[in-house]
Amino acid sequence: MAGALVATLARLDGGDDVAVLRAAALASRAAEEGHVCIDLSRLAAPDGASGDGAAQVPVYPPLGVWLSRLEASPLVGRPGAWRPLILDRGHFLYLQQFHRDEQMIAAHLFRRGHSRTGLSFRTEWLELLRRNFPTVHRGETDGQATAAVVALMRRLCIISGAPGTGKTTTAARIIGLLMAVFDPRPLRFALCAPTGKAAARLGDALRAAAADLPGDQAGRHNFPTEASTIHRLLGYRRNRFVFNADNPLPADIVVVDEASMIDQALMARFLEAVPPEARLIILGDHHQLSSVEAGAVMGDICLGADSNRTAEDIQSVWRHWQTAPAPDHEAAPQKTSPLSDNVVVLARNYRFDENTGIGGLVKAINQGRLKKTKTLLRTSDAEIQWIQVPLGTRERLRLQDAVIAGYRPVFEARSAEEALAALENFMLLGALAKGPRGTDRLNQWIESLGRRAGWIEGDHTWYRGRPLMIRRNDYRVGLFNGDVGVVWPARVQGETQPRIWFRSPEGPLRSFAPLQLPEHQTAFALTVHKSQGSEYRRVVLVLPAKDNPVLSRELLYTGLSRAREQLWLVADESVLDLAVNRRIDRASGLKIALERQAQEADEIEAQQDGKERTER
Repeated sequence: MAGALVATLARLDGGDDVAVLRAAALASRAAEEGHVCIDLSRLAAPDGASGDGAAQVPVYPPLGVWLSRLEASPLVGRPGAWRPLILDRGHFLYLQQFHRDEQMIAAHLFRRGHSRTGLSFRTEWLELLRRNFPTVHRGETDGQATAAVVALMRRLCIISGAPGTGKTTTAARIIGLLMAVFDPRPLRFALCAPTGKAAARLGDALRAAAADLPGDQAGRHNFPTEASTIHRLLGYRRNRFVFNADNPLPADIVVVDEASMIDQALMARFLEAVPPEARLIILGDHHQLSSVEAGAVMGDICLGADSNRTAEDIQSVWRHWQTAPAPDHEAAPQKTSPLSDNVVVLARNYRFDENTGIGGLVKAINQGRLKKTKTLLRTSDAEIQWIQVPLGTRERLRLQDAVIAGYRPVFEARSAEEALAALENFMLLGALAKGPRGTDRLNQWIESLGRRAGWIEGDHTWYRGRPLMIRRNDYRVGLFNGDVGVVWPARVQGETQPRIWFRSPEGPLRSFAPLQLPEHQTAFALTVHKSQGSEYRRVVLVLPAKDNPVLSRELLYTGLSRAREQLWLVADESVLDLAVNRRIDRASGLKIALERQAQEADEIEAQQDGKERTER
């Protein structure tokens, strides 16, 4: 990508400046690594250096010289200009599309976050809150109830929390609350997630949560539970979306799950398509791995929420509404972000103990507490196992037995339905796709175990029980990146043929012939990135033998938090140390762009106030 961009720019007017072309290559390479922009001040040569010395590799000019050459180039513009490269905030360089998307996301989120819904708080809503949220019924407040109030009174509600904190349950109860508040007006819902797997889990979770809603106050028979991928929701056709700024979604309430997986470009297109008057509820975990593509939108918009602006702070607004309803009142501490009032971080975990077991482990990793992490890993109880490498014969056999036991139910299933259900119980995860401990090699190893166990005959490719994950969206057949299916034979025109079965968003299974499938891969073992949006009863996470840039605290946290009941970590201690101590830091200007939106809004308000005073 970087080489192609440089070659294109070199043919344009101003493309003969090597310093500009180097900057463009750096910006392009940074985008491939997930960054939205580059900070030239971190790369520039020290002041006084010529920037042309043969001993300097790579060779970049001093910052002042570099900026002067960029500002003089017709290839580079300031914010708002239509140039291939954009220079913003003094020394941050963007590819033009990334800068446009970042500014658009900031404008949409700020506008929606500060838009009044026109509702006046009504005391009868307190009873609805009590019926939907048990803590309110007991006279308490918590993050879930706070999120409900934010979703009711504002057009933007961002809910972040670790697995087990009840994000989807909260969303279901919010949906029930909104349906009751607006009754008898029917509400139009749009539910989505980045991948087919995540969308299916969102639908399943909403169905389960709806069954637990009190009474029939939500009109259970009309409760929305059909979720789709974002691409399917927006109607992706021929490299564009049917729903966009000019043709917004026909929805009153839009819910998107697993938002940490959404890259900046997709988030921009998604926000454009959400009607201005609709309520948008964003669910995710801002501590998880960011999207594969550039951007870390969920992390950026929740920045600072953990330490300075948690649900406890927003509860001051809730308490004020509860005792003296006044939705315009802002009784909160000093804000750390223009979206502080819209972000709720769910802290209480209903699935795990936060000090022991899986819950304690992922919390310790998230906080970077290496000593605590190792202590919990060394407990070696039924919930957590740490298998250190190099593996001895005993450890190798234990791991082999665990994998065989994990996948035996898939091969011994009596139907495709049973096999797909069995795949929810166990997963082998890797940090990398390639290499000795990459998922490609792990999948081959598992297949060899299957052949030795007699589950797989010979070198047959489409053997019964083979799990597959789709790697590319195919709107023609209705299969999407992240969808998981299983090979299972079926009678077709009187012959037994291999078919690949997938669960549809509506629930029933659909089958496809092998030739119908878009790009796919065997899915006994998945990378941590590919596993996002999924949960399994038992997880085995295998880390590489040596350091790799992908190793990070976020990768460990994301991989291990896929487990509901049991997890095994296969890792060398030194590699574990590196991962826990390393945080991902993606270059972005979204937080500053949001602050600019707030500053501009304050300036406009001040001008209006001054005009009104003058007129009086």
